[in-house]
Amino acid sequence: MNTVWIISAVMLAAAAVATMFRMLLGPTTLDRLVALDTLVAVTMCVIGTWAAFSLDTTVTYSLTALALITFAVAGSLRTLQYDYGIWATALLGVITAVGGGVIREQQTVSG
Repeated sequence: MNTVWIISAVMLAAAAVATMFRMLLGPTTLDRLVALDTLVAVTMCVIGTWAAFSLDTTVTYSLTALALITFAVAGSLRTLQYDYGIWATALLGVITAVGGGVIREQQTVSG
């Protein structure tokens, strides 16, 4: 079973390094923001893997916070792509974060 955890750690580390490479050398700001969002997703995978390895469920609360941040960033990226301005970006970030959080909670409760 330790082999599975070692392979998981190596794969997650490779994903983090590739994402950091893209974030540092991305040709546009949008590329860097997408890489940052991907890095948050890789971090969520690391936390989930650690929770499964250590059987510690208290770290899963950080997954909820990271998921909320990811929903907000995903909504904000769309408005930044079309240059709508700071207020539209903030509003769409909040709307997608709340909507994504509600959908996630509904799936958690019913599933």
